[in-house]
Amino acid sequence: MPEEAIKTVSLNIMLLKAECNLNNREVYIDNYSENNIIRGGSNSDDYFLYKSGHSGNKPNWVNEFDEKIWNDEIKDEFSNTASEGLSVIKKITHNHRDYLFAINFGQGRHNIIKDKIEDTFGIYTAIALIEQGASIRRAGTRNISSNPKNTEFQNAQELSRDAFNAELEDNDIIRHLSAVADSSTISSVIGKYGPLNIRMRFKETEIPCWNYLDDRLKDLINLFENIQNNSDVVNKFFKGLRPLPSQKQNELNNILTDKINDNNSKFFLFEPEIDYDPTLISKIRYKLKSDPRTAHHEDEKLSLDYYLNLKENIEELDFINDRIILINEDGQKYKEWSIIKCLYGEMKIDNQVYILSNSIWYGLSKDKYERVNENINSIIDNIQVDKIVKTNTTNKILEAKILDKKHIDKERIFNKEFCNQISGELFDQISKQITIDDDKMEICDIFDPNNKEFIHTKIGTKAATLSHLFNQGYVSARAYASMKNIYVPKVNEKMNNSEHSIGNEQNSHQEYTIRYLIINEKADNKLTFISKLALDRIITDLKGFGYKVKLSWVNGINLDPAIE
Repeated sequence: MPEEAIKTVSLNIMLLKAECNLNNREVYIDNYSENNIIRGGSNSDDYFLYKSGHSGNKPNWVNEFDEKIWNDEIKDEFSNTASEGLSVIKKITHNHRDYLFAINFGQGRHNIIKDKIEDTFGIYTAIALIEQGASIRRAGTRNISSNPKNTEFQNAQELSRDAFNAELEDNDIIRHLSAVADSSTISSVIGKYGPLNIRMRFKETEIPCWNYLDDRLKDLINLFENIQNNSDVVNKFFKGLRPLPSQKQNELNNILTDKINDNNSKFFLFEPEIDYDPTLISKIRYKLKSDPRTAHHEDEKLSLDYYLNLKENIEELDFINDRIILINEDGQKYKEWSIIKCLYGEMKIDNQVYILSNSIWYGLSKDKYERVNENINSIIDNIQVDKIVKTNTTNKILEAKILDKKHIDKERIFNKEFCNQISGELFDQISKQITIDDDKMEICDIFDPNNKEFIHTKIGTKAATLSHLFNQGYVSARAYASMKNIYVPKVNEKMNNSEHSIGNEQNSHQEYTIRYLIINEKADNKLTFISKLALDRIITDLKGFGYKVKLSWVNGINLDPAIE
């Protein structure tokens, strides 16, 4: 008798946090409206279907939902616009506990408020499948060239389990861990930091699969819970920072208020990892839930002390509902986040270090924490930047604003002024880039011939921005150390002054320093541990090549002067 045909169904599944249930929908659905419920939702139902988007003709995924999952047509509810989506909110009772899932189609994933998604569900479930024998593959984008600017798509690449270790800063791994399963029910998964993208196998007679989903979701719960409660497996996968399970997250949140003023803990405010231009910000506004709507508390920079001083006592801290608003020079809101999203912290408990970043707690060993900090502290070095350089930088930014230029390259303005101070070579120009093996790379931003320094500069404190800065210095330095015959002639050709030429002897690169220079207007001179991890590995490699490495900050430059 021939085997029954198998069909696959692709699902985007989110496990919602414990406080979410079928009755408090406004807690986890963005801009919730009763009018968007198209099926289910009565008191006797353990599910409801929630749509988003506009009206018109039907999108393609609706047909597949009707044919493979549902047993009743919902086609008439949808249009043919890309912005449409569906979220199936489904309650599963398992082991005497209720779990709430969001199964999303089209743009439905945007219905769910991000901080109501169980953060480790996707990545832990993928790990559980790998522990059962699924093969690991990388997914998503990855830098596969020597130039960090050239981020390209890399086809899925199988990795051995023994060779796999994930660092938090490896975003293509930690956020997209792909596994191919040899299972009768699952063909592949991509475990993300939150959602799980999964391809499930169903027999022909199990399609539509709605009546079979409960058991499949219970299987996923078992996989997730087994890993969540197994710290040995989690620690084996994450050799650096590791995302902590919900129970531990809640424990740490419960002691957060007490730890804020603990001398053994370190907390400060920073901008979450969102791409924006920090030089456009003129003021930081602190909006307290307990204040009247008209109350304004403003400072020139993000300051935890300023925020704490606004509170009568420590018990009144409201990290979730109190807000930070970035105000531009026109007095308009530019960005807004909750305090908890902006709160970065490090605290030690026993032999573990816990790090709060972007409202999520991570853990790592005390030994690694101390070693990385020691490595970073060893390269911090003051640099002399003349007052005239800072003044000229501000004045030229102001001139460009008066001329109403749409884009002002503030970093390059500083680089030119500082380059003049040290009588160096300015390489912060497209025309000064060099090409090696078809890859374009920046030699540096400023070359200091007197102190033999390749200086790489960047405005801002965000981890993603600084990671690019650190990689830029590494790529160029590696090329000098390992490809002198190609690198040196190309660099010297770009020098305006031939007396500044770099050496071509075997170990000539070891006479030079790689200096990272952070232009830091409003924040303190601090790095998050995520940035430190990225820099730690680069320091080790650069010193291994024989370079000296330095890290410096420049303060006191007004990067957003007001037009009077």
